[in-house]
Amino acid sequence: MATYKAVFLDVGGIILQIDWQRPFEFAGVFDPRRRQEMVEAFQGWEHFHLFETGKISSEEFYSGFNAIMGMERSNGFWHEAWMQIIIGELPEVHQIFDVLKGKVPVYAVSNTNVDHFNFQMKHFPVTKRFDRYFTSFGLGERKPDAGFFKKITEACSVNPHEALFVDDTLENVEAAKRFGFNSRQTVNSVRETLEFLHSNLPQC
Repeated sequence: MATYKAVFLDVGGIILQIDWQRPFEFAGVFDPRRRQEMVEAFQGWEHFHLFETGKISSEEFYSGFNAIMGMERSNGFWHEAWMQIIIGELPEVHQIFDVLKGKVPVYAVSNTNVDHFNFQMKHFPVTKRFDRYFTSFGLGERKPDAGFFKKITEACSVNPHEALFVDDTLENVEAAKRFGFNSRQTVNSVRETLEFLHSNLPQC
């Protein structure tokens, strides 16, 4: 069995439960199919990627919402709507940190923006249990780009072959595997994440 020196965990879908449709329901889009169309439109929106890599401000990001949503609301309204993505901590998620504590460092690796980051750090204590928190807006890179993985491994002085990686997005998991990580996809399942960790870290 390989010896692993680090664990990298995504946050949304691994530590915190998220729902991409909630901001659009908050804004009055009640048809689930229409909300999913909005999710896909936003995820392909240039401003979204610029915001998540720290290249535009919150004000610049929210100011584009009216055009893409087809309604007139304040930046404050869109900020409140955008925070609705984060539901809360997954049940029993503290177990992940409990089994790793003092045995192997655990790092957050999150595609996120400054507003979501500040919100979750304020409201969900479990996010403070990471040994270090890597964000796309802080690195200027997003998963699944190789630049993201290169920066986090260099910052931690760890070889990717010596690290475990868990994410809720298959594209990110496959990219991590290509980079050299032992990777696993889990989605809102603390049990599956723990099974992956236990199977690779006998000390846990």
